[in-house]
Amino acid sequence: MSLLAPDLDLIENFLAMIGDRKLRMRNDGKIVLIPPPAVMKPLAAEIMESLQPFLQHAYFGAAVRPRVPPSWPWKCPACRSWSMQTVQRSKTRCYCGTKLKRELIVIPWYSTNHHRRPTKPHYRTMKQENTK
Repeated sequence: MSLLAPDLDLIENFLAMIGDRKLRMRNDGKIVLIPPPAVMKPLAAEIMESLQPFLQHAYFGAAVRPRVPPSWPWKCPACRSWSMQTVQRSKTRCYCGTKLKRELIVIPWYSTNHHRRPTKPHYRTMKQENTK
């Protein structure tokens, strides 16, 4: 059970903490760091566990799917909120009413195409699990 809310400050701090490491989704749907750290400190493990829903949502939003536009996490610099939106939708005004443009939150995925979209899903769907 995670205790930390996935707000924008936590997301930005997490992305700054991982440095040059990449994120990858395992077969069981959990997001892990590549290369894995030798020892994960308790606070870092708690942050990683707290951001699992956000990272999974960002992965499936950006994953390459036929005829489906990607959704990316965008942040509003005025109200400090984030939301998953397509590029076209991100150009609209934020709900807070600011005229500032939203900024893209770049997530470093392990295997991506030239558009930074995950291309090789490493997860099993329910249909694949039921056929085994």
